[in-house]
Amino acid sequence: MLEEEGGETLFTYNVSRFYYGAFRAVIFYVIYLILVFVGFHFTVRYSSYEQFIAFFVQIAVQTFFFCGLGFISMVLIRQMGWALFVVIGYAFLQILTGGKLFPYLNVYYFRGELPAEFMVDSKMLLTFLAGVMLWTLAQSILNKTQRYV
Repeated sequence: MLEEEGGETLFTYNVSRFYYGAFRAVIFYVIYLILVFVGFHFTVRYSSYEQFIAFFVQIAVQTFFFCGLGFISMVLIRQMGWALFVVIGYAFLQILTGGKLFPYLNVYYFRGELPAEFMVDSKMLLTFLAGVMLWTLAQSILNKTQRYV
């Protein structure tokens, strides 16, 4: 614990902001993908392998976007409840309006059936790029933030 000139205490740890930001979020993202993969692996016997890969990649890209949205919400709002509300609110409004609220940033497909085979389309690419932008922006804001409370 260090004393600053204003009398406030400053806790210092030898851990980078990248560890508290993107690294920890990536760990949870990877654990989630492993759990989804294991769950999908047991359902492959009921569908074709091509559908399994296509649906898994779709879920992975959508989850990447939602992790980025949650990460930037947490960095900007700094309150877990409100950050979770942003993520749930986005998902709820997109599902409720059928993707018409934010048509250019809609991550849902609304197709009703599993994809026949894996293929990267413009929606999946846009969702991935939006996720990369959210992750990068959140980490850069976290790196510049001076106050965490």
